[in-house]
Amino acid sequence: MKGRMKLLALVVPLGLTSVALAMLAWLLTSGTAQAASCDVPTGTYPTIQSAVTDASCDAVNLTDALYVENVIITRSVKIQGQGALSTTVDGNFVDSVFTIQLGSVVTITGVTIINGFAENGGGILNDSDSSLFLNGVSVSSNSAGHQGGGIASFGKLSVTNSSFSDNSAASLGGGILIEFEGALNNVSFFGNVGDDGGGITHFGTLNVDNSTFSGNRANSWGGGIRSGLGSTLTINNSTFTDNRAIIAGGGAILNEGVAIIKSSNFNGNSAVWGGGVYNDSGARLAVINSTFSGNSAHTGGGIRNLSDGGTLTVNNSTFSGNSAITGGGIGNNGTVILRNSIVANSTMGGDCDGSVISLGHNLDSDNTCNLTATGDIASTNPFLGPLQDNGGPTWTHALLFWSPAIDAGDDGTCQATDQRGVARPQGAGCDIGSIETTLIIGAKVYLPVITSR
Repeated sequence: MKGRMKLLALVVPLGLTSVALAMLAWLLTSGTAQAASCDVPTGTYPTIQSAVTDASCDAVNLTDALYVENVIITRSVKIQGQGALSTTVDGNFVDSVFTIQLGSVVTITGVTIINGFAENGGGILNDSDSSLFLNGVSVSSNSAGHQGGGIASFGKLSVTNSSFSDNSAASLGGGILIEFEGALNNVSFFGNVGDDGGGITHFGTLNVDNSTFSGNRANSWGGGIRSGLGSTLTINNSTFTDNRAIIAGGGAILNEGVAIIKSSNFNGNSAVWGGGVYNDSGARLAVINSTFSGNSAHTGGGIRNLSDGGTLTVNNSTFSGNSAITGGGIGNNGTVILRNSIVANSTMGGDCDGSVISLGHNLDSDNTCNLTATGDIASTNPFLGPLQDNGGPTWTHALLFWSPAIDAGDDGTCQATDQRGVARPQGAGCDIGSIETTLIIGAKVYLPVITSR
């Protein structure tokens, strides 16, 4: 009601990201009156541009229609479609489909964004000091002459429940270029292409949760993701499958900064160096509760760790069936630290190449990792099941019930849960590798007695 002041009492949780804080600030400033909603197309607003230009339209509602426009947004606004299968905004290869200018906070939901073309940000250009929130959006078949085929974001970016497919960039970030801060949850990347970072190139901070990268390609570095120098990348509960770096490294990921990979699966990725991940000089990579299976490269089929300060730490993870000329599982010229992990069954190049520091309770199948610490099991078949859905958000290799990895981990350093979220330990001790078996070894099984008359 006009002329009446509202008093709001808020409790702001600690650790709220700056992306979330930007959205909160907008909600506070727009919450003193009921938001004005404008429908497009109508007689008053025949186009999306006409509605977003009118400052009285806090929310722009789109119908199930095809809109051929290149929309420039200069203020904070919400654009709401009827769902990505129903509402499409087509840039007609003229410019970015949406251009979001300085200082705006923009939410786009329930639309498909296609056929944009620009030097930066074919689908969406998000300018510096702006915040963009996408939910239920499909970004497809957009291209950039330089960077960010689907999106080029120089501000803050949050994407949920969305997809990026068949976008391309001549340089960086076929799917997305992120120059500042990004957060992705339940997002899929398929068939995106860039020179570096087929799916994503980012510089700054990027959190990826519950997402899938499949069939993305980089001509040079980082088929799925290129995480640039000085950047921080965190990946949880995500899957990287069949991504490729054609002439260089990091089939799934090139890491040039600090990266943490948790509860994720890397399968069938390929590159010249580091079929799964290429960890560059001076970069730091931690792999926890994750599975690398069937990745391939010339060096470092699963992971290639470089010299001059490259550091890889692996805990409660499983490498199986990877291949390379050298270092089928892990190829190392820097520092590799293993704990409670399996590196085994490499189809070419041995399980490890280069020195490995074992902190105990590791297993290899060919003695190339030189495991001699307490609890290590060298040159032994881990007896793994096939890569498949064993529960949880990502695929794993289950331990067969006679596997020597069962109960052979260090309870003091094992992760509290496994890759699927199952509590450790389930038996007398925690298991080596990414998955904790729920079989009870040695339990009595009572079978019915069948008698014949």
